[in-house]
Amino acid sequence: MNVIGYILATVGALGCSSDRVEVDETETPESFSGENTDTETQTQTEEETEVQTDTYVEPFDPSGLGDGEFVMYFNTSYGSDACLGSVSIDLDAKADPAVMGTATCTFSGFFAEWISGKQTVSIVGDTADGEVMGDMSIDVLGQQITLPWGGTVSDTDLFGAFSDSLDFNIKGIDIAINYEGGFHVVL
Repeated sequence: MNVIGYILATVGALGCSSDRVEVDETETPESFSGENTDTETQTQTEEETEVQTDTYVEPFDPSGLGDGEFVMYFNTSYGSDACLGSVSIDLDAKADPAVMGTATCTFSGFFAEWISGKQTVSIVGDTADGEVMGDMSIDVLGQQITLPWGGTVSDTDLFGAFSDSLDFNIKGIDIAINYEGGFHVVL
C-alpha cells in the first residue's frame, strides 16, 4: 500500500467526516507494513479527503544556477521531489511579452510515480528597470497550472525565481504543495 492509500485507509477507519484532515507523518502504526491488510473496512472516497500543510517556503536564490539551468522543488506532507532540467529564453524589450521561453524538467523522486517523462513549462514575462516578472504555465496530469515568477535582468544575464504554495489534485486527492525554484539564462 502506498502512503496515500495508507492515509485514506486510516481516515476511513477513524470515521472522519470533516473536509480537512491533519496528518502527522511522524506517526506510523505498528501494524503498518506496507501491505493492504483490511481495505474493505478502512476506506473513504478520495474526493472526501483533503490534506493540507502549513510549511513556510523561503525565497529561492537562483544566482548559483548555471546557464540554461531550471530547477523546481516541491514539498508536501506526503513527500518531496525536484523537477530538474533546462531552460531557453528569448528577450526582446520591444516585443509583447518581452520574455518568452520554455523549460523542460523531469521528476525523479516522489512525484515520478504519477508524473512521468519530461514536463514542459512555458515562460512569459515583461521587463522594467532591470527587473523581470511574469508567469509560467505547465500542464500536469491534465491540469493547467500557472505560477508567478520574478527576477532580474541585465545585459548579460536573466535570473528568475519563484516560491509559493498551491492546492493540486492527484488522483482525486487534494494536496497542498509548497514549491520553489528558479532558472538562469546567459543572454
